[in-house]
Amino acid sequence: MSRLHEALETRRFAEGTVKLPQSSFQDPHIQNIINIIVKDGKFKLPELVASRRDKLVKYLAQKTVSTGGKITHQLIFDWIGKQETRMNKVAAKAPILYHTMKNNVVAGELFHIFQMTELPPQGAKFSTVMFYELVRAVQADQESFFPMENFLDRRRLRQVNFVFMGVGKKTRYDSVPTACATPGGDFAFNVPFCQKLMDWAYLVGEKPKGLKYVSNGGDIPDEYAPIEFLIMHEFMHYVNGDFYYDKIIRGSNGQKADQMTINWVGDFRSNYLLCKSGYQPLPIGLYNDMINYDRQTRYKEMYDLIEQQMKLAKGAAKSGGKGGKKPKPPPYVPKVGDVVENNETWEVGEIVAINADGTVEVKPVDPATLSNSPSPAQPAPPMVNNPAVNGPGRVKP
Repeated sequence: MSRLHEALETRRFAEGTVKLPQSSFQDPHIQNIINIIVKDGKFKLPELVASRRDKLVKYLAQKTVSTGGKITHQLIFDWIGKQETRMNKVAAKAPILYHTMKNNVVAGELFHIFQMTELPPQGAKFSTVMFYELVRAVQADQESFFPMENFLDRRRLRQVNFVFMGVGKKTRYDSVPTACATPGGDFAFNVPFCQKLMDWAYLVGEKPKGLKYVSNGGDIPDEYAPIEFLIMHEFMHYVNGDFYYDKIIRGSNGQKADQMTINWVGDFRSNYLLCKSGYQPLPIGLYNDMINYDRQTRYKEMYDLIEQQMKLAKGAAKSGGKGGKKPKPPPYVPKVGDVVENNETWEVGEIVAINADGTVEVKPVDPATLSNSPSPAQPAPPMVNNPAVNGPGRVKP
């Protein structure tokens, strides 16, 4: 029995008509995953993590010491709330660049926490056998990918080489925490990352459109839908010649194109096209409804726009959101009744007395009983966090 091809969408869509990832604490699947993390999960120091996630690793490692590794609702809401605030500030300065991504901070940050959570098995287990079956299905659906060649130098790959990291065997790509493609035709996938994508898809209850999937009469478990998105994303880096644009375009300063900007162009273009074509997006990644081939007609237009927006974003980060240096916050002055957090033990307490030497006496408080404690669907308000600590239960201003 033959299958219908699942071709990529070629029609031009108006802004706001393509469904791109967005999320909030009110989403049922977000609440479900948070509750599963809190109920069944424990923080697990990842063997490999992107350097930009170091702050999250440190945050969870410190905050879960007193809970025996358990991640609480409070920790999740606090972290994601801070990241939403940060994103909104940057998006105010570079609105085109972050136009779409600011709407998906909740799912994106929650997925990164999910990656660092040890949980019982969820749904199907990643299998290289099933992976190759999925690749063959993608090959049948997308004939433009095979034979694999990029449109710039027309060099065909005689063989696509897949590499799997995180399965015990050392590879040259072991430092890659997600997936990557290379000019030479290697396509590398980090298996623990792929498994987390599949676990997430299982908990979300994704029902992909493809006839290859079990829910539509096929043989491939539905949880592989984000892996299909990931495979096609990496293929697009190759066939669209993203590795070669730095040889043929220049930045605004006339210098060689910036690799990070090149990658953002490729990710915006590919992820938008895949979403437009009805594929299940990843909970993380670069998505933009204002930078893609439905808005611009040339790669260089997208590059120049991203470069200009990145300069605005960097300027916002350096200035603290306004022209000039960011003013230092006034020193914290403790008051009786303040709720404070001990940075050594991460215990929360209420100030009951202020000593003559400036130290304070606190009594332990259960965060869940605080009057300002958030409901499970709301981000937590920030607590007073005094940086100078003089032992458990004594916070020195």
